[in-house]
Amino acid sequence: MPRQETSALEALHRILAAVNAPGDGVSYARQELLKQRRSHLLKLLWAFGLLGELQEEGGPRPHLVMDSKAYHTQKIHSGLATVKGVLEALEEHGVHCEIVPLVEEGWLTPTGALRKKVGREGAPAWLLKMSCEEKAGGARALQALRNYAAKLDERYGKSAFRYFAKADMRILREGTRCNNDKR
Repeated sequence: MPRQETSALEALHRILAAVNAPGDGVSYARQELLKQRRSHLLKLLWAFGLLGELQEEGGPRPHLVMDSKAYHTQKIHSGLATVKGVLEALEEHGVHCEIVPLVEEGWLTPTGALRKKVGREGAPAWLLKMSCEEKAGGARALQALRNYAAKLDERYGKSAFRYFAKADMRILREGTRCNNDKR
């Protein structure tokens, strides 16, 4: 495996491990809140890996884009305050996310949740963009996330998220062995 690809996978693993890290020396109540936050973070990363499209334009650096319809298929919490908290938590790990409304009005429900779609045609109401700083692996980490999620999904189907949530990257090593055997 080329060094750049290996470093991107290492960066991705660091992000997943940091998200999964338990809070040390915190109360039981705080641990439960952290567990919920971890769940939201992992679901969001999984959704970007599985459904995000890599784009070079429309931002300061390459990024993954996911529309509101794709986001909602993953059954991730859609309360704006919760989503913003999750996005801020990802920033701590060098992962930047931004909500981009596609319409001026109607992209939020009256209770402050992100809408799935707007209009009679059911167009997406907003986009979510994700990019990584260089210390978090940059564009290579985004591509590694996509490749990793795709391989897990292909191999394990509905059970794939469990492997992702544990940052179990053995499937990538298996792919390398297969490629080496074919040479």
